[in-house]
Amino acid sequence: MNITVNEKSLSLLINDMKSNDDIIAFLNAVIDEELKKENPDCDLIDECINAIADIEDNDTALPMLKIALTPDSIRKIVNKNRTSWKSLNRALRIAIVAAVIATGTFTVNAAVKSATGVDVIKEVASAVAQVFTKTDDDNNFSEYVNQNNNSNDNADDNSTAQSNPDAESQSTDDKTNSDVKSGTQNKNTDNKNNSTKIDDKPLITQPSVSYAPAPDNGKAPNKNNNSSDSEKERTPEFTGVEAQYAEMKRNLLIGETLSYDGMKIYALYSDGSRQQVNIDDCTYPTAFDTSKVGDYTLNVQYKSAVFSFGVTVRPNEDTRYSTIRSDDEYDYLLCDKGAYIVKYKGNDKVINLDSVDGNTVYALGSYLFEDSNIKEFTSSTVKKVYDGAFKNCSSLSKCDMKACTEVGAYAFGGCENLRDFTLAPILDSIGTASFEKSGINEVTLSNSVRKIPDFAFSECKNLTEVNFLGKVTDIGKNAFNECESLINVNGSGYIVKADEFAFYSCELMEFDTELSRLHSAGHCAFAMCKSADFGDLYGLTYIGVQAFQYCSNIDSVYITGDVKTVPNAAFQGAHIKNLILDDGIEVIEPYAFMSTLIGELNLPESLKEIGTYAFYTTALKTVRGGNNVNEIGTRAFYPSKRLTIYADENNALVQYAKDNNIKCVLSSNEEQRPEKEREKQ
Repeated sequence: MNITVNEKSLSLLINDMKSNDDIIAFLNAVIDEELKKENPDCDLIDECINAIADIEDNDTALPMLKIALTPDSIRKIVNKNRTSWKSLNRALRIAIVAAVIATGTFTVNAAVKSATGVDVIKEVASAVAQVFTKTDDDNNFSEYVNQNNNSNDNADDNSTAQSNPDAESQSTDDKTNSDVKSGTQNKNTDNKNNSTKIDDKPLITQPSVSYAPAPDNGKAPNKNNNSSDSEKERTPEFTGVEAQYAEMKRNLLIGETLSYDGMKIYALYSDGSRQQVNIDDCTYPTAFDTSKVGDYTLNVQYKSAVFSFGVTVRPNEDTRYSTIRSDDEYDYLLCDKGAYIVKYKGNDKVINLDSVDGNTVYALGSYLFEDSNIKEFTSSTVKKVYDGAFKNCSSLSKCDMKACTEVGAYAFGGCENLRDFTLAPILDSIGTASFEKSGINEVTLSNSVRKIPDFAFSECKNLTEVNFLGKVTDIGKNAFNECESLINVNGSGYIVKADEFAFYSCELMEFDTELSRLHSAGHCAFAMCKSADFGDLYGLTYIGVQAFQYCSNIDSVYITGDVKTVPNAAFQGAHIKNLILDDGIEVIEPYAFMSTLIGELNLPESLKEIGTYAFYTTALKTVRGGNNVNEIGTRAFYPSKRLTIYADENNALVQYAKDNNIKCVLSSNEEQRPEKEREKQ
């Protein structure tokens, strides 16, 4: 395996792998990921296993990566906002780890470069690559490392003096930098409490330049640096970075993804030349969190140079791009529809919010009161509640917002003690888990709502009635899971798809209309819906495990050939009276139709397998077809004297009938009987 171990990849390894245990954990994770694949890379797995064995067999002699770095040198070499280690090529990751294991223990100090002019990172990377490809021997590398370790000891005292000229300002910006970890804005700490004032100034459009530390401080070059003075003169030194990003989109809406399209990065050199750099060769925040309104500063690093640029996040309203204003209790933005509350700074437990500084309050910002101890909130003006505004407000018992028509994801999620709950009579929009475990008791959704999001009303113990004014076609997973008090679902006739656990354990629930359009039901989608009248389910194309388990009121079921496997306990105890199985179905899994009221069964020619207890304790009198069935599980059919199986002579059904004392008539004999007699049968 030929690889290139460069400065960037080694820096990533340095920052992520600190001990043998870290390396072993990483290798095991690689193995686990590979084994999950349909076609695992066996060679890669072997490499990982061998590397783990080498470490465990000789834990003291083989390596740990020991890094002696001062705070200033860390800023120079290791970027906090680095590209994730996991984003590296798989083969490169394993090769780097294997190379480190092969080379033994070494120490790296950034101050060596400023003190001696030797780029230790680059030299070590080269040596690692040589060892991995077996073009260098361990003794030579050990000698090299020992020489450089001595240089490190001498250089420590000068590390602070030779730090980046921008180090002081970088230290000031540590709080900003710490908000981005592994490329993601911290959601629950500084963002949530951001009180930064924003000036009425345009975003940065001019290039921002940060320079690398001077390579020469007057000391003699390290003896391992064999370059002549003339060669140094001919080879220009890297001096910094120039970034141009005026064409990059940096005014983002809440939830919008940050893209680096339009950003151009140039490496600057001592001879005045510059060379464009690919963003992938830099370390930068790849998953910037845009769930919070505000103005943010992000850092991008190429080699030892760091540059900063601004990003603005605004709500998807007609917002005036002005400063975030403040009064004693709130930070807010002004939009054409009113005030958008960004931050709550008070500590009141009872809040009445209609206006701020004379401006009507229109919207509550994302995660505004998250995890707070407020008990009551009222507003006659708020029309929109953004994501997580009251998330996990476990003390909230009353919420009265009669004008509110739009509720974001997790807005009231976890408000388990919310009992007195009033919103607008009709809601226009709801988000994922918007009311999960809340005290809402009735909801009416406008004709603009077509899908109920995942977990929208999950475990709403007080919810009794749901009204769909529009054509709701999709019910998300766990949307009404365990709504134990839910009785009426009005407007149900347009439901086409119900994801897993959509109405699970809604035992009292009744539909105002039969689900005649239903084609897809996920795992446990309607399990335990004992009161719901499904009528005829015609044309099911997808069925999950236990999808209709113990649904007491199903008249007829037609399953299309799109369903290759009728899954485990799909209709167990469902009291089906009529069943049609289309050609194309190949497997009926255990318990699929156990304890139903099916009287006659015609098995398709495509059917190959019938699972254990599949039709046990049913009302079956006749079973026909299934001439290609080759496997039948234990007690697939109840050995009743009422049951007669009609099958081919070589059919597995014939043998099953003999083994279980069930009456069996061969198809050939059946055809020879008079037609009138067959009709009576």
